[in-house]
Amino acid sequence: MKLKHFKTIKRLGVVALAGTMMAACFCAPLTGCFYVDAASTETVSETEETVLSEEDEVGGELNLSEVTTDLSSSGIWSMDAHNAPALTAEGAILMDADTGAILYAKNINTEYYPASITKLLTCLVAIENSDLSETVEFSTNAVFGIERNSSNIGIDVGETLTMEESLYAILLASANEVAVAVAEHVGGSTEAFAAMMNAKAKELGCTHSNFVNPNGLPNDAHYTSAHDMALIAKAFFANDTLAMISGTTSYHIYATSTQPDEIDLMNHHRMLPGCLYGTKYNYDYTIGGKTGYTDVARQTLVTCAEKDGMRLIVVVMKDETPSHYTDTKALFEYGFNNFKTISTDELISAEDIDRLITTTLPGVNYTLGEIHDVIVPDDVTADEISTDIEYEEVDNIVQGADVVNAGELAGGSGVIRFYYNNMEAGNITFSFTRPVTQLSEQATTAIEEAQSEFVAIGEGTAEEAEKEKINVVGILLGIVKTILLIVLIVAVSVGGFFAVRYLYHNNEKAKRREEVMRRARARRAQQTFLEDLEETS
Repeated sequence: MKLKHFKTIKRLGVVALAGTMMAACFCAPLTGCFYVDAASTETVSETEETVLSEEDEVGGELNLSEVTTDLSSSGIWSMDAHNAPALTAEGAILMDADTGAILYAKNINTEYYPASITKLLTCLVAIENSDLSETVEFSTNAVFGIERNSSNIGIDVGETLTMEESLYAILLASANEVAVAVAEHVGGSTEAFAAMMNAKAKELGCTHSNFVNPNGLPNDAHYTSAHDMALIAKAFFANDTLAMISGTTSYHIYATSTQPDEIDLMNHHRMLPGCLYGTKYNYDYTIGGKTGYTDVARQTLVTCAEKDGMRLIVVVMKDETPSHYTDTKALFEYGFNNFKTISTDELISAEDIDRLITTTLPGVNYTLGEIHDVIVPDDVTADEISTDIEYEEVDNIVQGADVVNAGELAGGSGVIRFYYNNMEAGNITFSFTRPVTQLSEQATTAIEEAQSEFVAIGEGTAEEAEKEKINVVGILLGIVKTILLIVLIVAVSVGGFFAVRYLYHNNEKAKRREEVMRRARARRAQQTFLEDLEETS
């Protein structure tokens, strides 16, 4: 076989192989599985709306307290990196108390032991589920179930305090037995109350927390993060009563027939102006907060301060004395001295808001809710701030077996978010309604599925029927695509085979012609030789 023929056959073989591989690459994604899961049919917008997921919906309202970030569990980030302070705390966060904007972050999703800053959540759950005048009675477990020598105010079994007195005792004196008594009063048991704490934390957007007791005493299963504590503190300081109590430097509990002692409480937080434990670390703008310490947690501290209308929250985790105070002050100074607020009016007009909402949600009637001005570094201009809109349509059109009539109203809530440096810096909330006849395709599908659920008795739920339908379609589609792949591979292979066969036969013919010509030349040469020999003879 001549070299040029070999090269031609080699090229055809490579082409055939490449064609087969291309066909496989083209069809493999289509035939990779015969089962098509319903989740795989989600749209990009549905998978991206993490903040607006059904899990985070509470009472039909968006969880606007949660701030989505791309921050990993470790590392330092700041909105104004040039002026950010260096800290000794292992975890820390500076958050705007109104918008939830993060101005500084250090290991904000790392899980730490919180110690007594746990009590911010304890008091938040308690005040939302009781009246201040209620009577809290102390059980044997409350009095003797805490660690000996841990913070307490000496209440005995059977004695009582009002809920208001209890909150002062928890927030000022960090009284562990009072926290347990409040938990038992509100939840029935510490375990049930811990479940309430975790439910509230989830409602607030916490993702790296688990609480098993109301006082923060050491437990391997009791942990939180700087970001989660900032979310809890944001809700805590939004409650005027709790903010006022946590900022009180001292409080007196009077003796009663059910509690015979006069008890003086002093706030442990030394950044409070006029703190009776000393003024060395006082910070004039401090509103309130909560201290915490155990051997494993080290120093933990949550503080809220306000200056010139800007209210900020600082959380430091696993710090040392007195750095938990100096770190906190450094973050406040960084925030107050390097950031400004921009009114949303400067970023978006009423007409643009109307256009944005009605374009995103055609046919709705909307009402604006809270408007939080944008907080950004001092040198940032309005042009550097971007805008986005998110919404959630409340699933109130289907109530069990009842489907509302066309023309009745359904709706939902949404938020217009402002971003700087890939972090949310402010927002405007809104709610909306629209007739059922103008509901989105998703809502219409929900109605159809709900109706089918009650018709198809014995055939499973509408969701299962839809999933089965998708599975069958997926199987058929997979089979068809697999057959097409096989046909394509066979076609390419057969074509390559015949091309090789054709060249092979042509080569054999050429070899036979070459052999005939060689023999003819040999005969002519022999004949010429004999004729020459006869002439010489």
